[in-house]
Amino acid sequence: MFTLSSTVGLEYNVSFAINTYNGEVARLEITITAPETECYDKQLEDLKIALKNRLLVDWQVCTWLEDEQSAILCKEAFEKAFIVENNLRAFASKVLIHFLGVNWINKAGLEKNAESVKNLTEKFIQRVPEFDNINTDFLSMTLETLLGVIFDGIIFKEDVILSREDYTKVQELGVKQKVAGSFIADYIKARRTVDKKIWDDLFAPYIDDTIAFKTAAHDFIEDRNHIAHSKVLSWSSYQIILKDFKVFDSLILSADAKFELEETSDEVLQTWEVEHEDAEYKREYYRDRLASETGMDILDEKGIKYWFDEVLHELFDAVFQRYHLDVCYEISDFTTPTEGEIVFSISCPAVEDGSARIEIIAEYSIDDDLGEDSTCYIVLKNGTGEDVCKAEVRFHNGDGCEGEECIMVATDSSEYDTSELDDFRDELFAAIESLNPYPAKLDALAYENKGAVQFVADFPCEQCGKFGVSINETFLPISRCCYCGYENELVKCERCGELVDADSVEHGFCPSCAAYIDKQ
Repeated sequence: MFTLSSTVGLEYNVSFAINTYNGEVARLEITITAPETECYDKQLEDLKIALKNRLLVDWQVCTWLEDEQSAILCKEAFEKAFIVENNLRAFASKVLIHFLGVNWINKAGLEKNAESVKNLTEKFIQRVPEFDNINTDFLSMTLETLLGVIFDGIIFKEDVILSREDYTKVQELGVKQKVAGSFIADYIKARRTVDKKIWDDLFAPYIDDTIAFKTAAHDFIEDRNHIAHSKVLSWSSYQIILKDFKVFDSLILSADAKFELEETSDEVLQTWEVEHEDAEYKREYYRDRLASETGMDILDEKGIKYWFDEVLHELFDAVFQRYHLDVCYEISDFTTPTEGEIVFSISCPAVEDGSARIEIIAEYSIDDDLGEDSTCYIVLKNGTGEDVCKAEVRFHNGDGCEGEECIMVATDSSEYDTSELDDFRDELFAAIESLNPYPAKLDALAYENKGAVQFVADFPCEQCGKFGVSINETFLPISRCCYCGYENELVKCERCGELVDADSVEHGFCPSCAAYIDKQ
């Protein structure tokens, strides 16, 4: 059993148990117990991945038995998948019932689907008898079957017209075959006339990018099935899946909005006429129409603030991923800014007075009107409060008007501008790298003394593993590491007087002196 302590005070217990069988086969079981945290524990994920990679060097195969952290991600992702799937079923139901009627599943061409739905409906009613009298065509249909109907479904005309040649062929089949029913039925089915292609005729008119919709649907099925079966997830794969869900859901909702707009009922139109008298409703209705009919993002104040928050969090993630495992730096938690507040800070623990510190400060200026700009001002300040560098992240809300066909047309596109972030990120990394003044001081001292005086030990620091343990007061207090500030335990050799790591001393002698004495 091992206990690992992180720099932020969290402890992880890792147990290893080896079981052998007849002296031929060995099984190593590893269990990690982690503390509860408010946010996702990225350190726990790094730990389990690192253990897996290290152990696979010596063991034949790694089997993941249980992962509570991954299970939580799957649970949260599935809740979002449930919403997206319901939105898809609702949209598909509206379209099919509107154009084909409530009995659409029994249309010619959907016989296989109808049979499948019939069998699944019986199981659905057995499980939920309280809903035995509702339409369960889509509720009892698998997602794969549903998308099969949408993308590949074909409706044939009810009447089949046979030519004289076809009629003669049917008669021949009836004479030649002892059991001619299925052969004749297949022959007649092959001569049916297509009435509607469900995707091309019913759904595609409401979808701006049909290829993107099909791609997003395929990705959604893959992602949904993955999390539905509780397969392992990492934080990065979780973010990718959420992004896939968001893309598909936005495409569904956009198509649904377009359908509702073009196939609007008389009552809805009357309601709109009354509610348009209210100026605020008219403003929101106009913005919603502009967004749904042009496909561009029209954000309100909350949406703009949310995007600014995401940009800042991505900046924080870039710093966190690069430095959080380096004990030479300390990174604060992320804080969503209000007005000119510190978003996060980075400091070097080697500098005792706390001056080796930089802060990221952000302030928002938001105007969510159409055609207006909003700006996130980001400032990097050093330990004395001076500005090191600045950047601006901007969002421009688009604008438009109603065109000749009563469809909204964009006259001014929405724009996300993060062009200044790359240079800002590079300057931020450079500022972090230059926080610690001691490595440069050590180089200067070594140059001045031409190597005649030794300022750091020839053994690494216990904490950071770098050769920066001070053994000369003119540089830093004895035993203090110039890279991470850790106070190493040093003792003086009784024979040569050299300062050495306490763990390497044997009977008061350093390793070299002990070896010399043993040789004598």
